[in-house]
Amino acid sequence: MFGDKSGVFSKLVPQASAFLKQLEALNLPPIEHVPVGLSRDSYEKLARYQGGVPVSVVRTEDRLIFSRLNHNIPIRIYWPSLQQELPLLLYFHGGGGIVKLS
Repeated sequence: MFGDKSGVFSKLVPQASAFLKQLEALNLPPIEHVPVGLSRDSYEKLARYQGGVPVSVVRTEDRLIFSRLNHNIPIRIYWPSLQQELPLLLYFHGGGGIVKLS
């Protein structure tokens, strides 16, 4: 799946490295060979296993961030229902070109 021939795992924080090693040890088929429904279900189960109970979202906010390349970058901010401070998760989505809907 990911492989670590270049030693990338050792450059990550220990938790991320351990997670990727566990994922690799499962020897799962490539994502493009897994039906979309099963892939979504597996992702949900993995997220719950890794992170516990999901936090409910009170609202979302769509914004644009200015880019020097003459186009704006759309972002979405999720506001949790919790009243305590939470860490920031910045997620860069590279697209969805790996799943074929047939």
